[in-house]
Amino acid sequence: MNFLRLTAIAPIASAALILGGMSPASAETSFETEVLETPVSQISEYVIDSDDQISSISSFSDVYPTDWPYQALKGLVESYGCVAGYPDGTFRGNRAISRYEAAALLNACLDNITQVTDEIRALMREFEVELSILKGRVDGLEARVGELEAMRFSTTTKFNMFAVFTVNSLDYKGSELSDVYDELYGATTTTYSLLPIFRTSFTGKDMLEIWMQASNIGGFNNPSCGAPYAATASAYCIPGAKDNSLSIYRMFYKFPVGEDFTVTVSPTMDTFDFLTVGSAALSPKAGNWVGLKNLYTDAITMTNVPGVFPYVVGAGAAVGYSKNGWSLDAGFTSHTGEQSDAQYGLFGEDAANKYAVQLSYSSNNAGFQAAWTNTTFNPNQMAGSHYYNIGTPLTNNPFTTNSFDGTEMVLNTAGLAGYWYITDDFSLSGGVYLGFYEAAHDTAYANSGDQAESSAWTTTLQWERFLSDETTISLSFGQPNSLYSNDSNVGTDPERPWFAAGSLTWQVNNNMTVTPIIYWMKGMGGKNDPDGAALGATLMTSVYF
Repeated sequence: MNFLRLTAIAPIASAALILGGMSPASAETSFETEVLETPVSQISEYVIDSDDQISSISSFSDVYPTDWPYQALKGLVESYGCVAGYPDGTFRGNRAISRYEAAALLNACLDNITQVTDEIRALMREFEVELSILKGRVDGLEARVGELEAMRFSTTTKFNMFAVFTVNSLDYKGSELSDVYDELYGATTTTYSLLPIFRTSFTGKDMLEIWMQASNIGGFNNPSCGAPYAATASAYCIPGAKDNSLSIYRMFYKFPVGEDFTVTVSPTMDTFDFLTVGSAALSPKAGNWVGLKNLYTDAITMTNVPGVFPYVVGAGAAVGYSKNGWSLDAGFTSHTGEQSDAQYGLFGEDAANKYAVQLSYSSNNAGFQAAWTNTTFNPNQMAGSHYYNIGTPLTNNPFTTNSFDGTEMVLNTAGLAGYWYITDDFSLSGGVYLGFYEAAHDTAYANSGDQAESSAWTTTLQWERFLSDETTISLSFGQPNSLYSNDSNVGTDPERPWFAAGSLTWQVNNNMTVTPIIYWMKGMGGKNDPDGAALGATLMTSVYF
């Protein structure tokens, strides 16, 4: 047996050779070559001091990667450091090994292993206190994690907070009422709006959403919201919000039926909650919370004018179908759904219900929405609610001079909107809107069956990554909703209003944006103030977490 072969199984083979009681004669017959006697005094020439121990197999001039026990020898040299060569740098792997050399080799391996073991034990003794403390901390963390897991609310429930802080200013011009409006509504105001949102899933595919709200603004008619131009002059009014009070704004539950259908039921929701595409003018590249921001910017940019106005928040149900970018949604909401009076409720004679159907398509580069709605309501019932159109005062009630005199009406709307990404960063969006009103009964100004018509259009140019990757510039212009035809004695808006708005959005991080907005409106007072105009500026900070 040659030395290279023995090395492949050392130190176990060496120990067996030494301790196995092999006689010199039997040992001699085991070797294929002549055993060269090596005096004990020369063993040190074979196994050198540990300080000079070979640490790399490349130190041997006569050992090659093609040798069959190369990996075994490499492991003994580099892992255990217990194999040495001769002073001339050779290993002499083809020579037979003597029992003296085997003993020296085994002793060197054991010495190194013992040394490492002793060092580990010494380190353990030295850091015994630290190790004990660390073990105690780990045990404590395990206990705390177990407690948190036992006390956690839900692994499927998420809580988000959407907050908007604004500084708003309006300057009225162009009419005899301008000075009056400036005195009543021209102050620079600071406002906030909060939307705490809970989302939870029970199956992994369904979703229960609970939206709460708090604000120091109030409803759309609050002066801070831009009265007398209602919702058109300021975009940061949460419908139904009371002064600094927290209330339930929306609550709805969505669950799938099969692969492509979704059912939504709710005691209080907005039409946009069940539409697959809430606003065609909203870029599909935008994140969820950017879509939330649109609740506050729609009034200025008119992005939802082609959609499904008027808003009617209340109990409702809907079904939706989506596949390959296409979607078809149909549902209803009822503002009087919780009222027990027989004439109201969901199906009473005077129930304020809204039905909506929308066909839409959305992709990364282009999309559209086509919507139809039917709304039956009494403005007196809807006071303080979210039913308002974004337009002139007559578009809220075309059949009386008193916005809330109880004139029941039926409003049918049709809208078509879309977006197109001309390049990866530059997009064009907009749409058209038509409203068809019908008086439900006779009044001092209208007869039952009298009809009125309104229209609106809007266009938005958006340039993402305008100055940097974090900035987006938007330019919007168009015609807000205005009444151009009316059978009643109330009349129409003498001139079509128009608006222009520009904004620069800075995405500070994933959770925060800062947006300065400037806008100009002409004729928004409609019949009451046809020559009036308003210049507005808003600094909006939006936070989502």
